[in-house]
Amino acid sequence: MSALHKESYRHLGDAVELWLNYNCDKGVEQRNLLFDFYEPWVRKMTNSLFKRYYCAQLEWGDYYSQCSLGTLQAIEKYNLTIEIPFEGFAYKYLKGKLLDAIKSPSVSTCAVGSDSLHRERIDSGLESNDGSDLFESVVDAIVGMAFGQLIELGMLPDSACLQPKGNYNYLFESDSTTHLQVLSIVDNLPSEQRMVIKYHYFQQFKFSEIAEILGLTKARVSQIHKQALKDIRISFEKLY
Repeated sequence: MSALHKESYRHLGDAVELWLNYNCDKGVEQRNLLFDFYEPWVRKMTNSLFKRYYCAQLEWGDYYSQCSLGTLQAIEKYNLTIEIPFEGFAYKYLKGKLLDAIKSPSVSTCAVGSDSLHRERIDSGLESNDGSDLFESVVDAIVGMAFGQLIELGMLPDSACLQPKGNYNYLFESDSTTHLQVLSIVDNLPSEQRMVIKYHYFQQFKFSEIAEILGLTKARVSQIHKQALKDIRISFEKLY
């Protein structure tokens, strides 16, 4: 890019190349790279809005989810030529998404909520399309939940008591090395699986929200989620 051209987009800062790439094809992968770039800012805004508009029915993760959705919406609406930094443009979308959630007649239905996420993960793990028996499906669901928590939190709680039959002790240890190994495996998943895992665990999106973002059905997202956790488990077990 010429110096003159770069000067025209100086309001984009270090994200100028990402924005120009996204502006060429409006693809999901390029949009995700932009979100990753602004994610630290999204967390900062989430903290600020959580303090300013506290709602007892919502957890911090619910605020983060709404702010993330607002950011994705802003990325799609942003015009590079308006010469306004993206953060200034996007703030109204974050705030708007959050206030809409807070003002909803039934806050619990519009917020992500940990119970809703956990329910989706269990249902996904119990889906059985390969003829496996119920016991094996339950084991898969429990192990899948364990890996999910490793991805989301970096460790499992010491009080975890539902330990499946088999050599899965490593899942129940608070080990930062284990966490990093799992995250590395996630980064090497096929694109579709990687996006579902990152949207669901890193950004706390429900399957229905991921389906809307990726243009898939909720059932398909659930299947991708289940296969991704299975592939993570297989890859991880090869390390032991």
